Amino acid sequence: MRARMLAATTLAALALPATAAAHVEIVSTEVGEGALYTVTTPNENTAQDMTGLRLTVPDGLEVSAIADASGFTAEIVRDQSGRAVALSWQGGSLKPEHLGLFSFAGHLDAGVDRVKLTGTQSFADGSSMRWTPEIESMHSHGESDTPARALSGAALAVGVLSLSLTLRRRSPAT
Repeated sequence: MRARMLAATTLAALALPATAAAHVEIVSTEVGEGALYTVTTPNENTAQDMTGLRLTVPDGLEVSAIADASGFTAEIVRDQSGRAVALSWQGGSLKPEHLGLFSFAGHLDAGVDRVKLTGTQSFADGSSMRWTPEIESMHSHGESDTPARALSGAALAVGVLSLSLTLRRRSPAT
């Protein structure tokens, strides 16, 4: 019960910034020479499950890996030269009023401070919703936002851990 309450509280807090930022937020965490990008997307469609998420990869953003998301098949879509042009998570099911977390690794090219992605959520009835979140270089900020980024990264990690514990407890024993 305690883990479930912690998960609900943390995820509710994480959903607030996502709602304010065109219903989707991309948070980056510096990892070595690159970054781990976490896409937080609530399913605000009250009648349909979200069944897919696709992000275009604009020039200036290099993607090196994609993370699986529970129930979804993850794929990096590449052009003929091998450059990642889209990220796709398909075939899953995210219930209305639930929050999905989708991650990938990469970096912004040298000299690029920010890029806009185009994201498309698809739903069980065949409808879709588009949005355009931005990724901003972590190095283009002053040091004043470092504590806020660290706190948001920690909150995201706690939320993912809490959700994982809650789902594990709800899973039937094997």
